[in-house]
Amino acid sequence: VIAGPVLFRSHLLTTWIWLLIAVAGTINHHCGYLIPGILSTGLANPSFHDFHHSHFTANFGLLGILDRLHGTDKAWRAHKQKTEKQ
Repeated sequence: VIAGPVLFRSHLLTTWIWLLIAVAGTINHHCGYLIPGILSTGLANPSFHDFHHSHFTANFGLLGILDRLHGTDKAWRAHKQKTEKQ
């Protein structure tokens, strides 16, 4: 989390903003609750990350873009489709 700002010599305010966003995202992904608002939309939804912890072979990325490219989200998409039908 801190390596990027240190390597690129980011301004102190930029570093603090980055840390705030990173910590808030980590808390959101690991809290187990669906927080209403922007933190619960799309792949920021904690269930995407919870699926990773239950299977360990899927959903490695933060945004899901690389998971889609490498096919590591196939089990997640199948699970999501199955639960949406119920």
